[in-house]
Amino acid sequence: MDSPGAIPHPEKFLGAWLRQSAEPVLLTDKTGKIIAQSAKAPVGGTRRVEVRDGEEVIGYLLLGKNPGGSAPAGLDPLTGLLNRPALEERFGSLCERLPEGEELTVVFLDLDMFKRINDRFGHLAGDEALKGFAGALERFLAANAPHGAAARYGGDEFVILLPPQTIGAEELLARFEETLPQDSPWGGRPGFSYGVTRCAGGELFSDVLARADRALYAMKRHR
Repeated sequence: MDSPGAIPHPEKFLGAWLRQSAEPVLLTDKTGKIIAQSAKAPVGGTRRVEVRDGEEVIGYLLLGKNPGGSAPAGLDPLTGLLNRPALEERFGSLCERLPEGEELTVVFLDLDMFKRINDRFGHLAGDEALKGFAGALERFLAANAPHGAAARYGGDEFVILLPPQTIGAEELLARFEETLPQDSPWGGRPGFSYGVTRCAGGELFSDVLARADRALYAMKRHR
């Protein structure tokens, strides 16, 4: 028997969806946990569709491009997250929509294990680690901070933009880290370090990002 607020018969639900659309798709519950997926899972650049039971959101469909497909303009070709130019454009649009007295939160993070993965297992393994992390981050934000945005800045560096919300960035990141697997194919938990800053608009994107970058390296020095 399905619990209240759950998607009944998720495999049947997904099958019905796939009869209407050939796009790769993930079906998640309302917390972002994957409960079913198509044979080919979407790789980054996903679009979220709410699954509702009346007025209640009970899950999400995450739709995206096929593995190996070309990334649309504005998306990083490896991870499908926003690229640098699209990130700066999104920053500007979010700042313009900030309510008076509110601030935009900017998070700059990088992967703790990335250099070791590249050195020991090669760059293809590093690419897989980046794609896996980006996909987990995108699904988590879709379920927990749907008005936010994530971008790959370069290498193993990622940026998250968070409009005003009830959950603080530090708590949100702690929750995200708890969703990551305890182990990875390359050994150890795929952890990350981050720096957080906030701005009320009217600042250059480069200045805000530099401040978040300094916060990231301050965190690394104190670990």
